Amino acid sequence: MQESDPESYQMTEKPILFIWDFHGVLEKDNELAVQEATNAVLEEYGYDVRASFEDIMRLYGLKWQDYFRHLIPGIDDPTVEEMVDRCRQLGRPAAARHCKPRDNALETLSTIQEAGHTNIVVSNTRQRDLEFFMDLVGITAFIESAHGIGDLTRWRKTEVIKEYARSHDYGRLVVIGDTEKDVEAGLNSGATTYLFNSLGENRNTKAHNTIHDLREVLRDLHP
Repeated sequence: MQESDPESYQMTEKPILFIWDFHGVLEKDNELAVQEATNAVLEEYGYDVRASFEDIMRLYGLKWQDYFRHLIPGIDDPTVEEMVDRCRQLGRPAAARHCKPRDNALETLSTIQEAGHTNIVVSNTRQRDLEFFMDLVGITAFIESAHGIGDLTRWRKTEVIKEYARSHDYGRLVVIGDTEKDVEAGLNSGATTYLFNSLGENRNTKAHNTIHDLREVLRDLHP
């Protein structure tokens, strides 16, 4: 794919709002940080079991509590909550060792911004964690607004998108995510939807587009 040139994109009558999911879309390798923190806590608490990378990928996107309940059947809730708190303590240093911006993320966000359009992030990550991760991978300067909404449901994500869009004046909405919940939130918001499929898996999706390179989103800048 050729390098993009912001000046080659003509401005539409009204700017476009690009709504991004974060983990698994704009960043990569947080799975390794999750695995490192999870296994460190399992060792601290004296459990012999360890989370394989396959375990992490299968459970990724669920709560940390679900990881431990899967790995240690019958574990009691108070112990789970203690272990999750410890994972959160270890998670940021682990993230600093592993997390990176997704390939072509900075270029894509910069091109959108320089063309006069808007990027926002809506994620199920908690707000303070989302801000940390965005700074860590170097995308904060390209993001107009970030919304960490905690335990995400597709309906809450839809509400956030609609509320933000109503308070501004955009010609179109574009939603980019890596799950069907992201896609459904986009469809329910009246957006053009992109499912980012970094692994190239054969996935059934309701998304308007399935992409493997973030730069493919830039097709929406063409009038």
